[in-house]
Amino acid sequence: MLSRNISTRATRLLSTSRSSSPLHHHHGSSLNGGVITRGLFSLGKKQGSSRNKISAYVIISTTTLFALALSAYNYERWKHLYHGDTTTITSPPVTLDPKKKPRLVILGTGWAASEIVRKIDTDYYDVFVVSPRNYFLFTPLLAGSCVGTVAFQSVAEPMRKFCKRHGAIIKYYDAICTDIDYKNNTVVCTESAGISQADPEFKIEYDYLVVAVGGVSNTMGVKGVDQHCMQLKSIQDAIAIRRKIVGLLETACYPGQRPEEIDRLLHFVIVGGGPTGVEFSAELHDFLVEDVPRYYPGLESRVKITMVQSAEHILNTYDHKISIYAEEQFKRDGIELITSARVVDVSAETITVTNKATQVTKTIPYGMCVWSAGVAPNPLVYKLKDAIDSQKNNRALTADAFLRVKGIPNKNVFAVGDCVTVEQGKTLARLEEFFKMADKDKDGTLSVDELRYLFKQIVPEYPHLQAYAYGVKRLIAEHDLDKDGRLDINEFRSLLTQVDANLKSLPTTAQCAAQGGRYLSNTLNTIGRLPDATILPFEYRHSGSLAYVGGEHAVADIKGYTGGGWMQWWLWR
Repeated sequence: MLSRNISTRATRLLSTSRSSSPLHHHHGSSLNGGVITRGLFSLGKKQGSSRNKISAYVIISTTTLFALALSAYNYERWKHLYHGDTTTITSPPVTLDPKKKPRLVILGTGWAASEIVRKIDTDYYDVFVVSPRNYFLFTPLLAGSCVGTVAFQSVAEPMRKFCKRHGAIIKYYDAICTDIDYKNNTVVCTESAGISQADPEFKIEYDYLVVAVGGVSNTMGVKGVDQHCMQLKSIQDAIAIRRKIVGLLETACYPGQRPEEIDRLLHFVIVGGGPTGVEFSAELHDFLVEDVPRYYPGLESRVKITMVQSAEHILNTYDHKISIYAEEQFKRDGIELITSARVVDVSAETITVTNKATQVTKTIPYGMCVWSAGVAPNPLVYKLKDAIDSQKNNRALTADAFLRVKGIPNKNVFAVGDCVTVEQGKTLARLEEFFKMADKDKDGTLSVDELRYLFKQIVPEYPHLQAYAYGVKRLIAEHDLDKDGRLDINEFRSLLTQVDANLKSLPTTAQCAAQGGRYLSNTLNTIGRLPDATILPFEYRHSGSLAYVGGEHAVADIKGYTGGGWMQWWLWR
């Protein structure tokens, strides 16, 4: 019998691994309760740990107040500085019924879609939501739910609960959108439950459409990934991983198991060194180190975690110091890192990786492999993209600065979140114009203050320059070939060339998707109040990144600060 002081995490993992899912949602089944904020108070914690108690009671109020203050500050800071492009988004070209409110159809229930649903003003729109996933998922805690750190019910909230906040005015359909007829302002949907055999397909007309369907796991075309690897994109994925972990532990306990088979069963491989892969590895390590010795004595010395990363470092989108800190933490925890390697084949019991530099191939036996190597477009995105001649990007829909899908004449289809990339202008094309704007003293060179002035003026039009605004002195030092502390036009050309070369698409993160959702809801609400209102373009403002790396340690990469430790874990929690 388990001892009375069994940990919350182990209780959750062991009690639900073989039972029916507490969040049974497959092909449209209903979701059993649970709200996100309650989940933050039910995090698994060690016995007698005051740290977790402090974070549980304080973190929500402090982070909420901080976020509100930061949003107000940023708005006041930038609202008078905008000198870039604007647009006028008028009433829809084709109105279904002039006597009724325009119809807004939202595809998806992720971060972007849920933000729109929460903030859209239903006095101006009839709102319809279509998605085969009938709940909103709080993805930052999904990795923890795999090992019982947090309950499944605490990381999800039913979409109908979001809709009910508006007095059930917002209609939700548990269905899959299979096609978008943008010429006739219609979406084609099919039910996801597979119940109706007679006529499972239906159509919904729209005045405005928001495509927020997210993405799917990017298998990179590697053979065997779909058949043998676990994914981590949904509650169902987390449940499957939880069951697999316990199943492997139980199987390893069978009498007569060969030592080499036990080693294979208890070898956990994670492919992808981004935030999802790192946080899952950290949560898994905590469970294997803290709970396995108690309930599976003798197996703790046999468990092993290996991470495979194609880049040279894990968390390579963070500051380099963060990557090094996370790698050192993993090494201390005994997590093996295989970097600069690509997976070439996955079978039921082995994974084959090749070193990108030496081309040496290695076959690794495993018990469970979790694939988190990036995001690929949703099938609906491929279909819509292929139907529009001007859509040339192979990885996502291309939208303009106002999140309108390019190539659609009516300009009433928006895209937001992981399924879209925003077209961003190159600065080098306006070299002479920008140089003259910055050269206030007309001496033919740019000083530190003049370059700062230029960035301040053009950041609203080129938001990606904000990342460089904090390091103007360093930029000048890098491109000042004659070392006079100023940039002539050729040195300035070198600087803009580097800036354009480093230009990246918007990150596929919850933070970016939520900001896009808020932007669209505010835009649509403005259009509803003032049909010919002038709209500013979408501007993503990176507030920073945090990631859990295990052992009550996390890393933080926030403007002007990078570091790792317990305090960063408290902020992350």
